Amino acid sequence: MTQKTVLVTGANKGIGLEIARQLLTRGCSVIISGRDSEKLATAKVELQKENHEPGILIMNVSDTESIANAANYLSSLNIKLDVLINNAAIMDSLDKDLSEQDLALLEKTVRTNAYGPLQIIKSFLPLMNNPSRIINISSSGGSMTDPVGGWSPAYCVSKSL
Repeated sequence: MTQKTVLVTGANKGIGLEIARQLLTRGCSVIISGRDSEKLATAKVELQKENHEPGILIMNVSDTESIANAANYLSSLNIKLDVLINNAAIMDSLDKDLSEQDLALLEKTVRTNAYGPLQIIKSFLPLMNNPSRIINISSSGGSMTDPVGGWSPAYCVSKSL
C-alpha cells in the first residue's frame, strides 16, 4: 500500500489535531492546516514529540484568497492529495440567540462553517488524486431531527447547510 497524503483543516487543536495524530500513527503523510501560524507550530511540536512529522499549511477557511494561496502553494510543491478532511469550524461564545445577536455573527459562522469547506473543495479538487476522498466533518448541532436546545444557533444553522 502506498503512503496516503492527507490535508486536515482546523488541525491545530481538538478533533482536527487528533485526526492528524491518528493518521500519522497509521503511516499517512499529513498536512495540518489552520489560520494561526503560532498554534500550528505548537501542534507540530506536540506531534513531533510523538515522532511524527506533519506538514503545515497556513489557511483561513473563511477567506477565499487565503484558500487560493494555500492551494497554489501545495500545487507549486507538486503535492497531490489522497484525502481532504474539512474539519475547521467556529462556534462563537456570543452565539446565544439569533433574535438578539448581531447578524454579522451568523454571516461569519455560515461563511466559515458552510461556505469555507465548499470553497476548499473547489480550490483543492485539482490537487486530488484519482481516486481520492473528501470528508466533511459535521456536528449533531446540524441535525434536522433533533431540537437545537438553545445552544449556539448560528453554529447549528451553519452545520445544517
